[in-house]
Amino acid sequence: YGRSIPDLPFFVDREIESIMEITDKKINSPLTSSCGRVFDAIAAMSGGRACISYEAQAAIEFMQSAQGKLSRPYAYDILTSDNTIQISTRSLIKSIVKDLLAGESMTTVSQRFHHTLVEMFTRLAVRASKDTGIKTVALSGGVFQNELLFSSLLAALEKTTLKVLSHSLTPTNDGCISLGQA
Repeated sequence: YGRSIPDLPFFVDREIESIMEITDKKINSPLTSSCGRVFDAIAAMSGGRACISYEAQAAIEFMQSAQGKLSRPYAYDILTSDNTIQISTRSLIKSIVKDLLAGESMTTVSQRFHHTLVEMFTRLAVRASKDTGIKTVALSGGVFQNELLFSSLLAALEKTTLKVLSHSLTPTNDGCISLGQA
């Protein structure tokens, strides 16, 4: 949206100008590949928790608001350049904002967002498999503590020719890193 911030309740009484300056000048705002930060942002924009008391609180509550269901996915973009594949959240966020401005509930947004991730990750895994010949995909990282995302993605991937690996004896999040370091 550039400097044209959408008229969402989330932005009321927030220091938007100072945040834009920080991001424009790239001050203390490193890029991230963390899916958790996307969950945090979408949850807050959708009327969920903007401040948390523990790790992943906003994402957990956002997942719970989906009530275990998926709805039609949002638009998203997969960009390719110089043998690099990137997921752009631009179309996804614009679609979510459009829904929110039209009065859609956090439940609907959560259901659609989860379905979008399942579709996107499945598409990327199948594409990567075709490009590399690798037929095994591992689901790992803190985002896979999200039961709706994990079980839905697992079901989608099982419909492909890919073999799916996931954690069974160790946690999927940073606890596994700690175990490896020990």
